[in-house]
This record gives sequence, C-alpha cells and structure tokens, in this order.
Amino acid sequence: MSGNRLHKVLPYVGHILCGRKHPYREIARSSQVNVQTTEASYADGELLGHGDFELSVLHHALLLIPGADSR
Repeated sequence: MSGNRLHKVLPYVGHILCGRKHPYREIARSSQVNVQTTEASYADGELLGHGDFELSVLHHALLLIPGADSR
C-alpha cells in the first residue's frame, strides 16, 4: 500500500479493527467472488498474493458472529 493511500486510511483504523462503518467498508452477500486487482491482497494480516483471485465460502466452513451486521 502506498503512503498516500495509507495516509487516507489511518484515521479509520479503529473503526476497521472494531468492525464499525467507515468510508472504505463494502458489504455484499455471495458464496463466490472473483476479485480483479493488480495490488497485493491480504486476509487477517497475511499476504494472499498479487493479482486476481477467486474467493469461495464453503458450507459450514465459516463461523459467523450473530448480530455482526448491526455494528
């Protein structure tokens, strides 16, 4: 992430970590998503890689916290 983009996100780090609303949050429902990017992608702080990837949610493979949408 370039310094310019990081500078824009820094004021919202608390919101991001607590799951609260912020301008960079996007919500969608899907069991499969194709992400097209030239940037590095991270999940839970771990580098997934660079470039496009496909994300699938497996049945019973994800623990959801009740009420998470109400934040």
